[in-house]
Parts: sequence; C-alpha cells; structure tokens
Amino acid sequence: MKLLLSVSLLFLMLCGCTPAPVKNYAIISGLIKNNQDSVLRISGFDVQKNIKINKDGSFRDSLKITNPNRYKMYLNNKRGYLFLKNGYDLNLEGDAASFFLGFSYTGIGSETNNLLVAHFNYSKTIGQVRDYLDLNEVDFVAKLEKAKKELDSINALYKNVDTIFLNTTTRQTTNFFSVMEEMYEEKYSIEFK
Repeated sequence: MKLLLSVSLLFLMLCGCTPAPVKNYAIISGLIKNNQDSVLRISGFDVQKNIKINKDGSFRDSLKITNPNRYKMYLNNKRGYLFLKNGYDLNLEGDAASFFLGFSYTGIGSETNNLLVAHFNYSKTIGQVRDYLDLNEVDFVAKLEKAKKELDSINALYKNVDTIFLNTTTRQTTNFFSVMEEMYEEKYSIEFK
C-alpha cells in the first residue's frame, strides 16, 4: 500500500511539473488612464493591429507574433514601443499624458518590457551626441564610461529578460558607443584603445 501511495505521489508530482505549452499568440491588456482615444495601434513586421480601448481606458486583445521583436504602439499621435513574442500575457498600466514613458508592465513578458521602458527613460537623461563630442578627451571617456555603467546597472535590475531582446539591445548599445568613439576620433583625430 505504501509503495502504491509513493508511486502515485511521484506520478502526480511529475505530471504537475510538466510545463504548459507556449501559446501561439501574445495577449496584451491593460488600463490607460486619462485616455481620450478609442484605439491603441500596434505595428511592425507581421503585425498591424488596432485594439479597441473601452471608455474606462481598459483594453484586451491577442496578437499572433511570427517574429519576436520590438513593435511600435500608437495612441493618437503618441508613440511607444513594446517587445512581443508568442506566449506573452502582458498587462500594462499608464497614463495617456505620459504615454509609454510612464508605463508599467505585469505578467508574462513584463521584465523585458519594463527594461525597454527603463532604457528609453534613461536615454532621455544622457544628453545629445554633440554634448559628448564637445568635451575634452578625458571628460568624453569619463562620460561614456559612466553611461555604460549606468546602463549595466539598469540591466541588472531586471532578471528575467528575454534573451532575444537582451542580445539585440546589447549589440545596439555596443554599436552606439563604438560610433560615438569613431565620431570623436574623426572630430579630433585621435584613436581610442
């Protein structure tokens, strides 16, 4: 009897640990406060979707994603971004007045999208390219290193980020800093190591 109970318990534990299959679509839902628009538009690659926004600012819809990637979202003339892939079940909250910049995500895929918002908000604080190029070499290198460390610190706050998003963002950031160094080298005819 104990053996039967033990085998049954082991069977239940193994069956209960089987992961659910990934859905072949993503769900996006949420609440946009102080909203006057009736449609949230998602576009990019294989997706062109108009999502109806209820009078209370709530919405919910599903999207079939064939290319996990960054997509644009529009609310009237305001634009933001989100990373989508099948299996995501994202819930966003924000205010129409601070569209995208103030969004907060929960649910499956939220870490990736919260990091996307954090990167975008950070990019608004680091100044213009010309501000960097006008610096002397010591200050330029220090400012660039500071920006790299701050981005690394932001990335470290988000533990469950999609690897496709993280690899793409890391590559783009590395390229950005390389181009900044090249522009500085061109302007002042110096070479960075």
